[in-house]
Amino acid sequence: MPLGSLPNMFLVAIFQSPTEVHELKSAGYVDSLLKPLRPGMIAACLWKALGMEHKRQQFKGKSMPLQSLLSVKNILVVDDNAINCKVAAAVLEKFGATVTSADRGKEAIKMLQPPHNFDACFMDVQMTEMDGFEATRQIRLMENIVNELIRQ
Repeated sequence: MPLGSLPNMFLVAIFQSPTEVHELKSAGYVDSLLKPLRPGMIAACLWKALGMEHKRQQFKGKSMPLQSLLSVKNILVVDDNAINCKVAAAVLEKFGATVTSADRGKEAIKMLQPPHNFDACFMDVQMTEMDGFEATRQIRLMENIVNELIRQ
């Protein structure tokens, strides 16, 4: 991934209040997924993140080609629950993604320091030590600083 480019960030949660939904965009998330993760939900988020929602209409009522979306993609899954990480990784890997897992927001921040090779990050909202919102804010701040240096 080129220096200064932003990975698509997805929030993974069990529940979202209207306030949290509003916070998503300001925190830098592309979209959100509610647990349990399902292939169709992942596909819809990826189509949106890749700016291909219009093509998604071609597959309405048919199986979406998750394999073509996820093949050769490097995805970071961040969740402090090991079982949730394994489930998310298994779903993503089934369709060709290479998955790296982190169990804390602080670890994700280190892994997403530019330059990195991740195309997307699925981040749990409720984690100990640092929640997904704060981790994403810090990641986006770090990326904005790098992008500003590149522009100069």
